[in-house]
Amino acid sequence: MKYYSKSPEEWKKEDEAKGVKERIDALKRRAWIFLFVNVIIVFLAILMIRYYVSLAPEKGKVGALNIILRLKDPDAVYTLGEPITASVSIQNTSKGSVEMHLEDFQLIVTDSRGKVVYSFEKAVDFLRKLDKFEVIPVFNLADWDLLTGLAPGEYTVRVKMKLNGTISSMMRSFRVVESYGIVVDGMEDFYFLGEIPYYTVGVLNKNQKGVRIKLESVEIKIEDSEGNRIDTKRFKINEEYDLPAKGAAKVLDFHPRIKFDRIGEYTMTITFKTDKGELRKVKMFKVISKDMLSISGVRVLIESPINVLSGENFDVKIFLYNDSEEDRYIFVEKGSFFVEGAGRIAGDTVKNLRVWLIKNGKILIFQKELSLRDPGIYTITALFETEKGNLYRELELSVGKAGGVGK
Repeated sequence: MKYYSKSPEEWKKEDEAKGVKERIDALKRRAWIFLFVNVIIVFLAILMIRYYVSLAPEKGKVGALNIILRLKDPDAVYTLGEPITASVSIQNTSKGSVEMHLEDFQLIVTDSRGKVVYSFEKAVDFLRKLDKFEVIPVFNLADWDLLTGLAPGEYTVRVKMKLNGTISSMMRSFRVVESYGIVVDGMEDFYFLGEIPYYTVGVLNKNQKGVRIKLESVEIKIEDSEGNRIDTKRFKINEEYDLPAKGAAKVLDFHPRIKFDRIGEYTMTITFKTDKGELRKVKMFKVISKDMLSISGVRVLIESPINVLSGENFDVKIFLYNDSEEDRYIFVEKGSFFVEGAGRIAGDTVKNLRVWLIKNGKILIFQKELSLRDPGIYTITALFETEKGNLYRELELSVGKAGGVGK
């Protein structure tokens, strides 16, 4: 029997051929795997796109027509019990007239979990031509319902309609919050050396709905301008208060029982601990000597229209204004304003008012809405009697006959 063997060169060529074939086979396998993975990725991408498209809101604009959804500005935050305001308008954004066909209107309010808490639907068929840049209202929630019963939380309002044959929608979010505060009565802008302050503190319900609140404790801290603590009082309350809408309840009378013997600026910090959270209020006041009272550079400002129609409502505001470059401290023994025509028509009065006016600052003393029935010339007069003299100002007001020509 004979045995044949290949030469080393032949064995080398055969090994090289096998290696090339194995590399080609490996490349083919990787190519098929790569192709398969890419097909899967493209398939999943198509599914995801279809899914998100199905979730996406319809257009808020159709051609030149734009849906405008307005809530409470600027931040769409409503207090507990406050009516939710939602109005919808359609705007023509083009420079030419546009036909508008509105059908099948719907408004839905959902909470943060997506639960529908309010729904309004109305079948409509409204056709109109809009002039260039014209805006027309199409819905106002207040005209249909008083939506006030929402609990605190995050909400979304969505309007949906068919506009010129296209399903269109617009969404906006808003919040409902509980809002409380601290009210301080009887506190003055300034005190005299050696005087002992006295005031009352209460809890304020800023919501438009009556609530019950539990007050656990009160802390009142007074510090000077350098941060030195002058007095601190803590009170355990542990009582519940039924607060009316936009109302307050007195909690306690506070008397720091200290005499301020140093001129300067002081800060009072009041902290309430309640079952609704912690409430805090900071008030500033001055301690002065009587010789620091001055009206130098102080004048009266009257803000009012000078021409109104009979029966028309208008506001009158009376300010004290400090023109000087120094703070002014004024003790008003009596301040008054009045409107006179054929006789004294209206007015208001304050007594024993302490006013701290910062340099170049002003403070509102009176504000009143008026309506004068009889045409004629009237005078608005403001007078402040102080320990350092009087401050006085007049403004002429003309009241015309309502109705215009031919009436």
